[in-house]
Amino acid sequence: MEIPIRIINGLYKGNSGIIIAFDGEKLVVEFLMLGRNIKANLRPEDTDIPEDDLRQIKAVFNETNKISASPFKPLSTAFGKKIAPAKEILNQHYPIKLPDDFYAFYEFWCELKTNNYYKDFIINISYGINLYGPFAVLDNPTPEIAKSCYEEHRFFNDPPEFFNVLTGNTDGLHWGYWVDDPKSSEYCIASYYHNDAWEIKIEGFTLFEAFRLELESNIYNYLENIEYNYFPEDMENLKKSVELFKEIRKLLMKYSTSERLEMGEEYMNKYGSYYISKYAKREITVQTIDSMGIVVSKEKWKDIQYFHSPNEIWDSLKDDEQKLKMLSNQALDLAENGYPGAALELGRNIWIYKNGWDLSLELLDIAYEKLERPELKNVLKYRKKAIEKWRKKHNNDEY
Repeated sequence: MEIPIRIINGLYKGNSGIIIAFDGEKLVVEFLMLGRNIKANLRPEDTDIPEDDLRQIKAVFNETNKISASPFKPLSTAFGKKIAPAKEILNQHYPIKLPDDFYAFYEFWCELKTNNYYKDFIINISYGINLYGPFAVLDNPTPEIAKSCYEEHRFFNDPPEFFNVLTGNTDGLHWGYWVDDPKSSEYCIASYYHNDAWEIKIEGFTLFEAFRLELESNIYNYLENIEYNYFPEDMENLKKSVELFKEIRKLLMKYSTSERLEMGEEYMNKYGSYYISKYAKREITVQTIDSMGIVVSKEKWKDIQYFHSPNEIWDSLKDDEQKLKMLSNQALDLAENGYPGAALELGRNIWIYKNGWDLSLELLDIAYEKLERPELKNVLKYRKKAIEKWRKKHNNDEY
């Protein structure tokens, strides 16, 4: 949907533009300047749009851009029978019940491995992505592997809600199911770079969607590199990689996302992590420093008002252990008095900080108990073991 406007401020003064997207805060406007089509992100106040019209535009774009999960191809009968023993083992021993798209994605991956371009895909240095975690049980269905695959395949900073299933090969990039409450079937796929900034993003409702988004992102980046000749010495490899990704996209769309006809940048703009986060069936109670927030009923959360925003936490607390302990005690008291969301919020906000490791475990333990999320409470023991292992190895040096 396109809406014409007139742009009145700054560099764009006097130009007429078309609104092609609106997220409620910024407009994406396309207009003609010096014979070229220009795209710009603009604040509504930098245009001549009346306030009443702006509210209508926002409503229209919210409805037009609404995203729902892409259906995926069910397991074939033969493949379902083949993996039935592994599925039963995972149901018995893995911390959470894995959703149907996990098994359907494995069937897609198995078909991918039979194609002659699979080897090139796996060794592609700038893309490399591999199955991880519970997929090991599908390859080797034994209770021992099912019991150990979560602990052995988790990254040090993985929150309890994050269940790792795919890895990349850059800065600890990995994807996993994000599970706010295992009693709910509303899972989504999240990712983050373990060795980079602490920010977790929602990448799709299913593994197929997350994989498609990563494919389109790489296709777009490679084509840009080719267009602008950024790496002339690697041009042939870039072109081969684009064709490889397109072949994989064709196969993927036989399993899921076939109704999504957008490709490359257009796909990223419509189904990128911002829009997926916006329409995921997660009603965030309060934001957290990892960008995922917590999901509890409003009746079970009370603001302890310790900061204006989660990002202020570490700057204010890293040298003030007394204040951190005081806030933790407040959150624990609130949890005991019917507001476990406060303990969940603070526990998640100090999760990655060395001075807060032990307090975080204490806060989350009581939060998950009061919220009746035993599966998440149970995985805290793996975090505790990882911390003890780290301290022994580093002699409790600064993190």
